[in-house]
Amino acid sequence: MKRAILWAMVVLAARLLVVGGVLALAGCAPPASRPSYSTLIQDRQPSVERARECHQRGLALIDQDRTSDAEKAFREALSLDPTYAAAHNNLGILLLDHHGRGYEAAIEFTLAARLAPAAPQPHVNLGRLYEAVQWHPAAIKEYACAWALDASDPQALGRLAALSIRTGRADQDVDAWLKRLAAQSEAEGWRQWAQLQITRRGSSRESR
Repeated sequence: MKRAILWAMVVLAARLLVVGGVLALAGCAPPASRPSYSTLIQDRQPSVERARECHQRGLALIDQDRTSDAEKAFREALSLDPTYAAAHNNLGILLLDHHGRGYEAAIEFTLAARLAPAAPQPHVNLGRLYEAVQWHPAAIKEYACAWALDASDPQALGRLAALSIRTGRADQDVDAWLKRLAAQSEAEGWRQWAQLQITRRGSSRESR
């Protein structure tokens, strides 16, 4: 019951963010007029350096399974540099995957996506969160956005293809995505999965 209530809150929060214009789901490329990361923080270099140290400490603490301390380190990094997109993203991953706090994770992923509009990972993570609460159209849009930002990322394309198949999509785009994944030999897991899907889809069409 508590889990159902939590995910309902995540969906509500995400939809409020969309309605409020916080999520730029269609904005998969950085606007030409957007300032670079350096222009946002150039007058606070000492704080930025300390923020990076806190961020690295947070990553190390996760490896040690000290997730509560890692959260404190990430939040300290963000107190020093609120525009630190990687810290927002990794805090979101920690909140979602280790603490089940999807509502807060959605906010962190959204901030990361806004602060680093050319980075695909926040969109992948938003897609994961939306997929978990079965908000499939939003998840597919986020995965597609991530892939548009980095066509070499097999995770974005794999999740896009997998969710599209799960939701009943069967068109030439899905076929093309699977063929592309099957050719990405550096992503062994996704490559094998794509090859299996291609075989299954071929067999299904032959039996009709």
